[in-house]
Amino acid sequence: MKIREKESTAKANNEDKSEDADLAINEKEKKEADEQPDEKSDKKDNEKPKDHTKAVIGMKEAEEIALNSFSGTITEVELDEDDGRLIYEIEIENGNEEAEIDIDAYTGEILVLSIDRDDN
Repeated sequence: MKIREKESTAKANNEDKSEDADLAINEKEKKEADEQPDEKSDKKDNEKPKDHTKAVIGMKEAEEIALNSFSGTITEVELDEDDGRLIYEIEIENGNEEAEIDIDAYTGEILVLSIDRDDN
């Protein structure tokens, strides 16, 4: 009888260990699943959409921002995508100076202001 009792106890202990291992594995899988981002949230929160029709500011507003930073005559305006970010690239001439201004199409922030002077 004692042998069977020991076998039963050992079997019960093994089942307990097996249940504990299964529980630990299930908890680990659940934790890993919770840490995985949803397919919907795969995009970074700060990533801007790449659709050119979703520019927050219009071309006229971008031109006004550019002219407020450098007065002159606008010679070129382009809406380009750079690293998934929409940017207005505006060129302005004023006498012997020419400015190239990059403006974030979502925020209106001036990203680049480059002024070239012709020393003629």
